[in-house]
Amino acid sequence: MTKWRLRCTSCGRVGPLPAGMIRIGAASWGKVILGRCSACGKLRAMAVEPDRPVESPNGAAANGQLTSEQLADRDRTWTELVAFVSEGTITSDLAQQIYESEVPEHRKREAAAHIAEGSMKGEEAIKMLKLGR
Repeated sequence: MTKWRLRCTSCGRVGPLPAGMIRIGAASWGKVILGRCSACGKLRAMAVEPDRPVESPNGAAANGQLTSEQLADRDRTWTELVAFVSEGTITSDLAQQIYESEVPEHRKREAAAHIAEGSMKGEEAIKMLKLGR
């Protein structure tokens, strides 16, 4: 059985998912809820995610966890991809392929922006991201 955790999308603080909290939809695309971060002390977007280390293609911390800067960078990529999907300029399947590619986050955002503006096709972007490893 998968354990779940909450991660503040602002500061990267990770904590356990409170007992009884429902996490419908978090397994596939992730889920973000509004919650109070104990580190920030303010209402923030809290990511509901599996409680396991996230592997980083562009430099994880010594314990296998991403640094707060890397988490913030991944969240920025995720937010931009979700925006493109909601605009209808990128499909959700293509957005997921981009997000899961093993290139630096800024390259993912750059590829998504090119697709959204129509200067690059999705297949070309995926090929480019695969070559960028």
